[in-house]
Amino acid sequence: PPAKGRHGGHGEREIRSPWVLVDPAKPTVMSGMSDDRDRALALKGSMSGRYVWFRYGGAPYVTDDPQVIAAVERAFAPVQAVSGRMHVVGEKMGEEGARQGGIGARQSELAARQAELATGLSRMAAVEAAAAAEEARLASRHAALAGLDAGDREARRAAVRAEREALLAKRREARSQRHATEQQVHAARRQFAEQQQAVTAELERMSAALEQHGAELRTLGDRLGEALTAADDQATRLFADAVKAGKARAVK
Repeated sequence: PPAKGRHGGHGEREIRSPWVLVDPAKPTVMSGMSDDRDRALALKGSMSGRYVWFRYGGAPYVTDDPQVIAAVERAFAPVQAVSGRMHVVGEKMGEEGARQGGIGARQSELAARQAELATGLSRMAAVEAAAAAEEARLASRHAALAGLDAGDREARRAAVRAEREALLAKRREARSQRHATEQQVHAARRQFAEQQQAVTAELERMSAALEQHGAELRTLGDRLGEALTAADDQATRLFADAVKAGKARAVK
C-alpha cells in the first residue's frame, strides 16, 4: 500500500513510489520519509556522482542513469516551481506583518508622548492651584494687619507685598509654561489624528494585501497537491520502466 511521507519537505501525503535524489553538489531532494533518505544516503560510499534511490513494488532500487535522473527532475520541477512561489508569498506576508508591528510601535510612541504632555498640564495646574491658595493666605495675613500699630503695620505690609509679588511672578511663569504645554498637546493631538488617518489607510492596504496573499497561498496549495500527485504518478511510471529496462538495480 502507499506509504505516508514527505514530498521534498512539502507535507505528508500518500506516496506510491518514494524516492530520494542524491547529488554531491546540491541539497538532497526527496519524496518519501526520513528513513528513505537515510537509506539513500547510506549508499554514498558505493555510488559516484548523482543517483536516485527509489522504492518500486515494495523493493528498494538505485539508479545512476542520467536519463532517469533527468526525467525525475522534470517530473518534480512543477512541484518546485509552485513551492518556490509559496515561499515568496510567505515572505511577503511576513514583511507585511513586520510593517504592521512597526506601525503599532509608532502609535504607542505618539500615545506615550500625549500622555506625557497631559501629565505636564496636570502638574502646571497643580502649581497654579497651590499659588492661588498661597495668595489667599497672604490676603488673610494682610487683613490681619489692621490691628497693629502704624509702624509695625507698614513693615508687615511691605513684607506681605514682597511675598505677593514673588507669588504673582511664580503664577505668571506657571501660566506661561501651561500655555506652552497646551500648545504642545494640541500639536501632538493634531499629529496623532493625522498619523491615525495615515495608519488606518496603511492598515487597510496591508489587510487587503494579506488577504490577497492568503488567497494566492490557498490557490497554490491546491496546485501543489495536484503537482505532487502528478509527479508521483510520473515517478511510478519512470521507475517501472527503469526496472524493466535494467537501468536500476535492487539494493538492501
